Amino acid sequence: PKEARDVGAFEQAASVEFSYLDPIVTKLAYERSFKNMMGHGDPDAATVASLENNLKECLDYYERILASQDFVAGRHATLVDLFHVPWLAFLPRIGLQDEISSRENVKAWGKRLQDRPAWQKISERAAH
Repeated sequence: PKEARDVGAFEQAASVEFSYLDPIVTKLAYERSFKNMMGHGDPDAATVASLENNLKECLDYYERILASQDFVAGRHATLVDLFHVPWLAFLPRIGLQDEISSRENVKAWGKRLQDRPAWQKISERAAH
């Protein structure tokens, strides 16, 4: 982005992803998927419940933002949108697909991102 307003929107969106979504989903992935696999015991139910609540709040924020714009930083896709793609693809793997599908704007945004040719190429390569 070149305009100050666009830079600000980009920085805000990047900050939300970095400070909220990424840590929440990283910890959820550990608790719900990797903890047991790594021999660190069973998921902690209280931790999972707290993280799931935090995820809902974060995705509700995205739902509000995406009600008035197609991408998290404005009208056009930016790198900050791409920061989210792995997590949007991973949430269903840990049983949290409903958190995306229950939010129409988040679901549509995720589809717009995953329909992009670059994402299609990456997905094809990852499948092989």
